[in-house]
Amino acid sequence: MRDGRNKKKETQARISETEKREIEILKTEVSQLESQEKKLKEQFANCQTLSEKKLIKEKLTPLQNTLFDKKHQLQIYRSRNSSTEKTNLTSEDKKKLATSIKTDLKKELQQRINGTWKENYDIINNPTFKFYFARFHLDEKDCQEITDLISQNEELRRAEKERKEAEKNKKLENNPQLFEYHLRMSTERNGGWQSYHSFFRKHKGWDYRIYVPDNHPALNNVLFNDGWGTNSEIGNFYLIEGTEDPVELHYWNVEKQENEIIPEKEVIQAAQEGKKIFYEKFVNLKENIKVAYFWERERGRE
Repeated sequence: MRDGRNKKKETQARISETEKREIEILKTEVSQLESQEKKLKEQFANCQTLSEKKLIKEKLTPLQNTLFDKKHQLQIYRSRNSSTEKTNLTSEDKKKLATSIKTDLKKELQQRINGTWKENYDIINNPTFKFYFARFHLDEKDCQEITDLISQNEELRRAEKERKEAEKNKKLENNPQLFEYHLRMSTERNGGWQSYHSFFRKHKGWDYRIYVPDNHPALNNVLFNDGWGTNSEIGNFYLIEGTEDPVELHYWNVEKQENEIIPEKEVIQAAQEGKKIFYEKFVNLKENIKVAYFWERERGRE
C-alpha cells in the first residue's frame, strides 16, 4: 500500500517537473513572438501605402494567432499549478494567503474609490482568482471578509462600467462616422461563409452594427489584434467614412433564429415586448469606404 502511494507521489512529481519545463518553454516562445509582433507593428506604422500595409498584415495576423494560442496555453498551465499549490496548507500558510488576498483587495478598493484603478488582466495574480481556488482551504472568518471586499469592488466596478457606457454612447451619438469595434465573426451570406469585422454605434436611439468583410481593402489601413485585455480591439473607436445611414430596422426572430425586417409601425410594441430591435448593414467588397483609427485612441497605440 505504501509502495503504491510512493509511486503515485513520484508520478505527480515527474508531471509537475514536466509542466514546469513546458511553462518555461512557453514563456520563452511568448516573449519571442511578442518581440516579433512589436517589430511588425512598427513596420506597419511606417508604411506609406495600403499595399505595403497589406503585406505586413499578412505576416502579422498568423503570428498574432499563434501568440494568442501560446498565451492561452500558458494561462491553463499557470491556473492548474495555482490550484495545486494551495492544497495541504499549514495553518500559518492559510493565514498568510488570506492576508495577502485581503491586502490586494483592499488596495484595489481604495484605487477604485480614488479613480486610479486600472483593470488587471493577469488572472494568475488576481486576488479574486486566487480566492476562487483557495476558498476551500481558508478559515470561515477570512472567507467572509474576502467575500465582502470582492462584493464592494464588484459594486464599484459595475458603477464605473455604467458611467463609461453612458460616456461612450454620448460620444458615438455626436459623431455619425464614429464606431466602436465589436468583434470578428463569420456568417453565411450569398451562398458561402464570410468573415466580418463588426463595428457598433447608436442610430436614432437604436443599436446599429456595420459589418465589414475581413478582406475589404479599407481594412488594410488598420490592425486588429487577437488577444486579451489591453491587446484586444474590443471597445476601441474607429472612423468609418463612405457609408449611408441605415433605413430598415430589424429584430431577432427567436423561433426562426434569424433577423427579420420590422415595419416602423410595429417597432414600439415589439420593443415593449422585449424584442431586440436594431439597424444593421453588411458592406460589400466593391463599396468605397475608409476605415481609420480614431485619434484619441491612436495616441496610446504601440
